[in-house]
Amino acid sequence: MMKKTTALIAILLFLCSSLAAAHPGRTDSNGGHTCRTNCEKWGLEYGEYHYHNGGGKSKSSSSSSSSSSKAADTRSAAEIEADGYIWNGDYYLKQGSYYNALYYYFQTQDTGYSWKVNASNQSAAAKKVAEQAKAFYESDQLDKAKLYYELLGQDASYSKTYNVPANLGLIQERQAFLSAFANARWYYNQKNYVNAVLIADKKMKEGLAANKHAVQFMKDAALKLSQQAYSAYVEKDYANALKRYNVIANAEYAPADLKEGARKNALIAERQMKE
Repeated sequence: MMKKTTALIAILLFLCSSLAAAHPGRTDSNGGHTCRTNCEKWGLEYGEYHYHNGGGKSKSSSSSSSSSSKAADTRSAAEIEADGYIWNGDYYLKQGSYYNALYYYFQTQDTGYSWKVNASNQSAAAKKVAEQAKAFYESDQLDKAKLYYELLGQDASYSKTYNVPANLGLIQERQAFLSAFANARWYYNQKNYVNAVLIADKKMKEGLAANKHAVQFMKDAALKLSQQAYSAYVEKDYANALKRYNVIANAEYAPADLKEGARKNALIAERQMKE
């Protein structure tokens, strides 16, 4: 009777210990598996490989396996930092945020681990940044265009491929024009071409004579003014015709052909006023 009682107690203890150690998940041929569910509840880390019910070769091998799964990260601080930048770059690339993607890829340059960046991903991001920079320039979003080209300029090969120095020069030229010609452009939009030409000529004398945007503006404004002068002449409003022709004729930076035509037409309008 005593022997039966002892045996029963032993079986119950075994079953209790097995139940206490058990948790969800099938085991492999070695009697173990990787924890994926409620790991903290069982005193494990997510993704930790461990054995069930004495599985594995021995207690020491189980301990060794557990220790290896918790082994310290052997990467240097610089490599960990670089990997973080790369992760961010890849993430933003997938999101279509190309400026941010390229920015983070470039951040790896100071870590010594830029070689870990996927070259195809970085090139794709750079190409998109260049396309966006051009679009910003064409829509006069010059601050954004400058920012995007400056990012590309951080890499010598991209700077050459996408003509960064030249494009930054174009942005600077355009910014100078927009700033100096703000009033002239306003008058132009109001169809007051007299003031548009007068202000444009003044600004060009102040240092923007070689600015291609200023040159084009003067050409457009002087042509519009010449057309107004002709319309006034046809309507026999000789005084207004003469006034407009004289503005063109006296504008130093008006196109030469328009200046010459304005001088001749001014004389004709003046004669008509005397008759």
